Amino acid sequence: MKKSKNLIHYSINLKLMKKLFFTIFVVMIGFALFAQETTKTDFKPSGKVFGLVFGDYYYKAQGDTAQWGIGEYSETEKEYQAFGIRRVYLGYTYEISPKFSTKLTLEGNDGQLIGGSKRGVNIKIAQLKWKNIFPGSNLVVGAQSTPTWSLFTEKIWGYRSVEKTIMDYRKLGTSNDLGVSLQGKFNKSKTIGYNFMIGNGTAQKPEYNSFKKFSGSINAQLFDKKLLFEIYADYEENTDSRSITSFKGYLGYQTDNILIGLEGFQQIQSNYKSTTEDYNIGGISAYITASIIKNRLKTYIRADYYDPDYKDLDFGYNEIFALFGFDYTPYKNVHFMPNLWYCYYGSKNTKINPERVNDIVPRITFYFKF
Repeated sequence: MKKSKNLIHYSINLKLMKKLFFTIFVVMIGFALFAQETTKTDFKPSGKVFGLVFGDYYYKAQGDTAQWGIGEYSETEKEYQAFGIRRVYLGYTYEISPKFSTKLTLEGNDGQLIGGSKRGVNIKIAQLKWKNIFPGSNLVVGAQSTPTWSLFTEKIWGYRSVEKTIMDYRKLGTSNDLGVSLQGKFNKSKTIGYNFMIGNGTAQKPEYNSFKKFSGSINAQLFDKKLLFEIYADYEENTDSRSITSFKGYLGYQTDNILIGLEGFQQIQSNYKSTTEDYNIGGISAYITASIIKNRLKTYIRADYYDPDYKDLDFGYNEIFALFGFDYTPYKNVHFMPNLWYCYYGSKNTKINPERVNDIVPRITFYFKF
């Protein structure tokens, strides 16, 4: 009975939080509509094409296909080797006026196939930005990047071309969504910022229910941008009394030659395991990147710990993901990055979870942008 009351109290608090978030969001937008600046008469509309590509040559030196795990190579056969394209972006930005800009980005990769098993593309970004809707803040409408990792922690990590950040890697959110957001800075020095968004929660897919995803983050770059910090949360209801609540924290330190980052998260998928049981997912990621030869050679090392349900000793594996490599830049925006990709699967209960062979994948990653 006590647990039932706690669950009811928890649900009420989440609903109040969602209503408060929505109210603040609407009030901020309403206030902004009455605080517009006059348009500059000397402005000339202009546009720019941009793009990037990254992929690898990889060889699975060790592992099995036990159908558990969602890593890049968890289901790849041992001794399999291939060249692969993991991401292609082609986009266009257009400055309509000093107050308005647009952005369209098409995305393709080896996982998005069309007829004949050929690589296809989808719409990643299709947004309109209302700049300085009030001082220091932008209103963004359309398909856009989310606060979950795309707007801060992924940029700080800097090696999306080698591997996703931990929540992205574990598919516990989306990098983009269709909705509306406020993105801005709290101070004139632009060292403390925020990102709040209301979206469908379905990424590139159309909405299939009336529920919306609420997400937001506050980030800071303090002490001459050496100390990095972010807190993030999201909430989304679903059918059958299900909901997903996420919390994430990030702490980093950087100089001209080194970056140290620590990121941890918790996600509660209420009533997703059954009508009365939750998934309690948690993980932490730590990494270091360092310059060896300025503008030419860097190194990076990272380790993640992940538990698919830290309250259930009979479910899944405790996974440790590790990454080590180098970044050689022969010319600006051109990178060749030899690296070693590794995933360890530790049985939480040997009577239920069979032992699984660890994945080891050496790769040569290439990345260029324009």
